[in-house]
Amino acid sequence: MSARTHVRGLKDSLILLLVVSMFHLGLANAVCPKDTSDVIPQIRTQSVRDHAYVDIDSAIADAGGLRAAEQAIRAQIVADKRGLASASGDTADMIQDAITLNQFVLDAIVCRKGGRTRMKYLDVRYRNQPTRPLTNEEAIQLRGQLHWKPTKAVLIEGSSAQTELLDGKDQTLAVINISWKRTDRALPPMARTYYAIRLENHTNCVFSVDAELIADDGIGKVADFAIWQNWTVLHQPDRGKLQFLEVIGDRIPRVNWSTLVPAMTDSILSQCRTSDG
Repeated sequence: MSARTHVRGLKDSLILLLVVSMFHLGLANAVCPKDTSDVIPQIRTQSVRDHAYVDIDSAIADAGGLRAAEQAIRAQIVADKRGLASASGDTADMIQDAITLNQFVLDAIVCRKGGRTRMKYLDVRYRNQPTRPLTNEEAIQLRGQLHWKPTKAVLIEGSSAQTELLDGKDQTLAVINISWKRTDRALPPMARTYYAIRLENHTNCVFSVDAELIADDGIGKVADFAIWQNWTVLHQPDRGKLQFLEVIGDRIPRVNWSTLVPAMTDSILSQCRTSDG
């Protein structure tokens, strides 16, 4: 998909979500935002700013209720975060602005529903104490809070790269660490690159990570999602555990560095439990 097509699609989704959401916010009490003017100064990209302001009184739509509007915008935030992981340049800036704008709208919806201005913080970090499963609504909220930091990590030959999965309070939930061990200089098809991967699960959830290892040499990827899954499918760490594995890349990068790009999927954390009451 081209950046232009993505922009057009993102504009359409923003218009729909904002109109739907703000229609329901029209009856909000005084402490809830009446429009999106407070967040507009944070929006940097013109393509998002063009559709960032919605006057509640003039917004007429029917999304089937507050619950439907909330679920729709949470799903959009999750999708945008997933897209942000593989975006760069102007497209990444646009998607980040869309997330900022949609998060503001989501907060306003939550405020309209229960007088709160922020989503409930859900602590799913591993604890050796009684836990309960998350409700479906809480699982959706959790997915909306997850983010990788950094979204891309440079892996230099002979070194390592690391990225962490964080929650809404920037607490570490999971870690991916990959080390470039060595590269055989034999002729193809015998040439291979060897990597060591450490996966850490600091949660009371099932952790299942997708990622790519991209060699920025213009000829493709060392490991796409399918290869990454083949590497790690049998090595996902249990709750509160970590796993070490050694893997072999089938293609040698023509440059001495690559980029680790983790994905934000709906299943990255599943079957979560929390010690919160």
